[in-house]
Amino acid sequence: MSDGRTRMYVDRLWPRRATKLRAGFTLVEVTLSMIIFLLMVLVFAAVFPFAIRTAQFSNNYSQAALLAQHKLDQLQTAGYSRLDYSDLSGLGIIDSAQQTSPYTFTGVDNLVGSGSGQGFFPPGSSGIISIVDYHTVNPSMAAGQMDYVTVTITWTTYTGEVGTYSASSVM
Repeated sequence: MSDGRTRMYVDRLWPRRATKLRAGFTLVEVTLSMIIFLLMVLVFAAVFPFAIRTAQFSNNYSQAALLAQHKLDQLQTAGYSRLDYSDLSGLGIIDSAQQTSPYTFTGVDNLVGSGSGQGFFPPGSSGIISIVDYHTVNPSMAAGQMDYVTVTITWTTYTGEVGTYSASSVM
């Protein structure tokens, strides 16, 4: 039976038969795809907390850098002759509790959130301004001409990680 009618009959049957045989997925294919999907979900679930912690730490670091630069700008605006307790406290640059260097600015800038207000960092964080005569850093300079100012912000995340950012300037 190698005539043209037989071949036409087989060609007509074969597409229908192939369609019926391949109409859906097999149980093995479905099971394999479910296993691959679950593995991907587990990998994502394992990486997600690390990504959140890294994003929070990066956000705190950026906030600290901006705040430290802002504090240095405030000190620069105050001027070299006004880098003492009474002037800095009067200008609202430092907290009024500490009267000698290093000064704090935790409260004046809402660095730490209180019960009524929102702060930049969690409780336990601090902001410190240290002012020393530049002669102690660079002995070739004459004493009393310039000050070396360091602004340091230290924070503790809710998970217990500690971060620190410092910026320095000569004024």
